[in-house]
Parts: sequence; structure tokens; C-alpha cells
Amino acid sequence: MHSSATITFHHQSPVGLLELTATDSELQRVRIIPYGHIVAQPDPAQTTGNAILRQTCNQLDEYFSGQRTCFTIPLSPAASPFQRRLRNALIQLPYGATISYGQLARICGNRNAARAIASALAANPLHIVIPCHRVIRADGALSGYAAGPQAKRYLLQLEGKVAK
Repeated sequence: MHSSATITFHHQSPVGLLELTATDSELQRVRIIPYGHIVAQPDPAQTTGNAILRQTCNQLDEYFSGQRTCFTIPLSPAASPFQRRLRNALIQLPYGATISYGQLARICGNRNAARAIASALAANPLHIVIPCHRVIRADGALSGYAAGPQAKRYLLQLEGKVAK
């Protein structure tokens, strides 16, 4: 089995600095780094040698400019069966749509798993790409986003779901 190097790169976005981690064949992480956190900047040349990082940066820029509504980046397959069902349900959720924790639990096969859904979303390693920002409370409130409420509101405003 061929093992490729994992590269971490930081990319600026309207919601803050994004930490991207990828191998030569798949995206493993997109994490929104909260404002005020200082991170070491890797050599920008790293991204030019990694097609997945280049593709991710391009697609994120297109998303933030309103030109992209879904991502087509190969993703890391490491996930439990429950996490895969959750990820697939979120990827299939249309751009600009929202879903409640309870609705998502039913789609994933267990209508009583809303808390498990919330925990799995909190551990989502692929912010924005796996659109966990589209999950809201049943009463419509914007709660629970690992990157913070401002980032969630911004992403939903970008997608036209929340008034600006």
C-alpha cells in the first residue's frame, strides 16, 4: 500500500483562517481557526505541489464568491458507519437548505439520535465541505457550530438562508 505525505496548509477566507490537511489523494481536514489564534504559516510552495490542496483552495474560493454550491474533492474515507451516513446526508443536503438535528437523526436511521448527531457534528473534521453549518435547532435557532456562531451565521447568509 502506497503511503503519501500529509501536508497542512493555511488558507485565508471570509470566516477566518482555514487549516487544510491533505494527502496526495484526499482531503482530510478543513478547520476554521478562530480569530485571534496564532498559527505557524507553512511555506506557500507546499500547496502548489499538492493537487488536492490546490483544488480545495480553488473550490473554497469559488464557494465564498458565490460560484460554487457543492464540493467535488476526494475526501478521507476514515469514518464509522454512523459518521459515513451522517456525512452522506449532509453532502446531499442542497445548498441553502437547512435541517434540524432530529430530521437528520431520522435520515441517518435513528430518530432518537439527535444528541449523537450533535456530537458527531462537533467532531466534523471537514468544516464547510461537509456542511454541518446547515444543521439548526428545530425552532430555527442557530446553535452548535464548532467554529462559532459568527461563522455559522456568515455561511448561512452566504447561502441565502439567513437574512443579512
